[in-house]
Amino acid sequence: MSTATQRGLLLLPVALTLALVGTLAYSLTREGSMSVSEVDAKYDIEAARYLASAGVALVRWQNEKLGCTSTRKFADLPLAGGTITADQVSLDGRDWKISVTAKTARSTRSVVDYRATRYSRANASDTAPIVPSGDSDTTIKDRPGNMVNVPTLETTQDTAYALIKFENLPSELSDALIVSAQLKLAHASSNTAAPRSLGVHRVTTKWGATATWTAPWTSPGGDYVQKPLWTVPINGSSSALVEYTWRIDPLVEGWVSGAIPKYGVLFKPIGPLDAKFYSLDSSTNKPTLVVRYYPRC
Repeated sequence: MSTATQRGLLLLPVALTLALVGTLAYSLTREGSMSVSEVDAKYDIEAARYLASAGVALVRWQNEKLGCTSTRKFADLPLAGGTITADQVSLDGRDWKISVTAKTARSTRSVVDYRATRYSRANASDTAPIVPSGDSDTTIKDRPGNMVNVPTLETTQDTAYALIKFENLPSELSDALIVSAQLKLAHASSNTAAPRSLGVHRVTTKWGATATWTAPWTSPGGDYVQKPLWTVPINGSSSALVEYTWRIDPLVEGWVSGAIPKYGVLFKPIGPLDAKFYSLDSSTNKPTLVVRYYPRC
């Protein structure tokens, strides 16, 4: 056997191995390119869908800023990743009828037909200060009764919590878009070494003028959502008449929609605090609620 033949036989396994590696590499590259292509196609579909949803939001915002009588459409509005077109913007009674088409750079199309409540965002309205028509009360630990029909509400760490209930929210809020809801208490006095926080909590059990520290609750002190909706620092050692404000937007939204029962709120100190506020039974400076909202058309 010649030297060249011997060398050829030695190189044959190497050549076969290289051919196999090349075939495998080609196969993987082809499969990889197909996977990338599939991913790109799925991405494009999702991009078109998100563009269409963004278009609907833009149509609603632009038209609600016009008020309740005018409508506005647009064609081929460029956004990152493609364009959107508002094909239909019409009024059907008190609702919007909107159709938006989105088109990506790869020509993928997505159409969203949308129907929604129509609000006027031309100007937000404020309710007149709402004085609760329900009850206000202080429940005190180790006291068998309660403190209704007194001019102040008391809040003391772990021993006294104040309760307020609203049952007379204006009818125009029932189908409005709530922007903010501010619950205001007029400060009567406090006695702490430093400012301490006072939290407002959603009450989860129905109560009335006979509520005490233990009744009608399943837990002493009251049944309420443990996480406060809002907290406010109360100035220490002060007797000045100051108005404090708590934001309770999501709670009022739930009250007016009927999703949350109108069981009111509970004020609970966070840390050492002994503060008094004017109650519903005070002749002046009663608790109030001011709601800012966009009316439904």
